[in-house]
Amino acid sequence: MMDIGVFGMNLFLQFVKSEIDNFKEPFFTTFFSLSSHEPFYVPEKFKDFFPKGNVQMHQVIGYSDNALKEFFEASKTQPWFDNTLFVITADHCNQFWYPLYRAPINRFAIPIMFYRPDNSFRGVNNELSQQLDIFPSIIDLIGYNKPINTWGRSLFSNSDDVPFSIHFSGTVYHFSMGDFNLVFDGEEIIGAYGINDSHLEYNLINDPNIDYSKEETYLKAFFQDYMDRIIESKLN
Repeated sequence: MMDIGVFGMNLFLQFVKSEIDNFKEPFFTTFFSLSSHEPFYVPEKFKDFFPKGNVQMHQVIGYSDNALKEFFEASKTQPWFDNTLFVITADHCNQFWYPLYRAPINRFAIPIMFYRPDNSFRGVNNELSQQLDIFPSIIDLIGYNKPINTWGRSLFSNSDDVPFSIHFSGTVYHFSMGDFNLVFDGEEIIGAYGINDSHLEYNLINDPNIDYSKEETYLKAFFQDYMDRIIESKLN
């Protein structure tokens, strides 16, 4: 994993490609870009090339998109390209313009894109998903059939695994599953909201007619297992 810092995403992707061209297949590689992060640096030659839009991030996203375009254009003639699964995602969101992403539940919403050069992946999956689902999805796609430890689920499987997502807001955890968004302080549920109440406006925790016990049990079991494995170094 490499951090490209502010040296220029387009130049760094050229370097990445030159390295990949010499890899022996099969291989796995990843790079982490800060081009869409503060201080929103754009190389001098691209200063006035991309629209500035309505937020500072707009211009560097244009720059990043163009760098990826150049990477794919340069890579598609290489022998490894057609046999490669590409996964494009983010570690978290940043500045936002659309009101949808101002909601607490959506404040950390990010895209996860899976791409195969044969265009066998088409469409949009609107089920709850998260970064935890990337690893089991890759394992599923490459045909690995031995047991693995994972808190996520394959987004390409027909299993009965229930979709959920969880994120930490800085003070509390937001957990979405089934019919509810739950707010968890690390010990107890302090808020229960309808799954479509992304702004967390109507706390139903004292409503005797709702039952979120299944979601609460799942959340606490997940949280306990995660913390125990991290603390006890039992991730294998």
